[in-house]
Amino acid sequence: MDDGIHYTACGLSNVWLKAGYEIKDSDEGPRLRVTDRGDLQRALAYALIGRAGCLTGQEFRFLRRMMGLTQPRLSTLMGFSRHAVARWESRDRVPLACDHCLRQWTLAWLSGRMDWPDRVEQAQRLDLLTEHRYEVVQEGSRLQVRTQSSLLAQPVVLG
Repeated sequence: MDDGIHYTACGLSNVWLKAGYEIKDSDEGPRLRVTDRGDLQRALAYALIGRAGCLTGQEFRFLRRMMGLTQPRLSTLMGFSRHAVARWESRDRVPLACDHCLRQWTLAWLSGRMDWPDRVEQAQRLDLLTEHRYEVVQEGSRLQVRTQSSLLAQPVVLG
């Protein structure tokens, strides 16, 4: 039975190629050449975002790198420290909400929505400009909380 060629150059340790590659002779000996690296990355990404269970640190890093994001950039978009992202990638413990977020962003990226990071930053800025007010009121024998949101009157300088 042909198991294919164990391919780790993509950053994942669990990929075996059975197609989409050729072996070329070089001065250093036979070398593996992936026929279409972008196509391979997209195929792997769709497989990763469609599978059940939490992404591993390797898988999280693969998707981040495929989209051209650095750890600091992704950490800013997610609202965590760069060290948190590095920890998730090295220790295979990605928080579920961050896993789901990265899967959604990857799907947007694969669908051609390259502007998704700008949209996330736009939402973050809007949240900074919004004041939330919670009013606790008595309704019958129960306390109820009413939420009111409004834009701040004073401009906020974003750094």
